[in-house]
Amino acid sequence: MKNKVLYNLCLYSHVIIYLIFWTYFSIILILYLFGFELNILLLSVFFFLLGLWLGSSLSIRIRDKMKKWENNK
Repeated sequence: MKNKVLYNLCLYSHVIIYLIFWTYFSIILILYLFGFELNILLLSVFFFLLGLWLGSSLSIRIRDKMKKWENNK
């Protein structure tokens, strides 16, 4: 059971990071539009999630390009 949970977590990690990033981004945007001050902690978490999302997107794109390149040989 534990291995299945870990497998699904690894398999869908990009989707999980994507959803967490955009949810957090919308919360930050709503807070900003209502005039709340954004402290350094909120912005640090935002940039951390942005880096996770960009890093996982880049690695998935590279993996897909490598698979496509190997299939064209």
